[in-house]
Amino acid sequence: MSATNLSSTPIGATLAWTNSNTDIGLGSIGSGNVPAFFTTNSTTSAINGSIDVTLTLNGCAGTAVNYVITVNPTPFYYCTIKSNSLSRSFNECDQFVINPNRSDFGMDQQ
Repeated sequence: MSATNLSSTPIGATLAWTNSNTDIGLGSIGSGNVPAFFTTNSTTSAINGSIDVTLTLNGCAGTAVNYVITVNPTPFYYCTIKSNSLSRSFNECDQFVINPNRSDFGMDQQ
């Protein structure tokens, strides 16, 4: 995920952010811009991280601004190859399964 560049009006406010769900791949707290990060999701459902950004200027904190990052699960692809297949290609699959709670690839010959 790309970095989120934050700014304030008037210029000079301190920016602090929190993330409600570190399972998305982003840390729980930070200051300044929200950094770029690799999203992760090893579940079978979409997961969300709620990001709250608070600006502080001259000792006064503003109202938090919120946005949500949704991370969908990474699919797992699995192929069972026909027992008479010599080529072991996807064209010879008896069964092709997509399992969203895994993020790798597997093949079996039967």
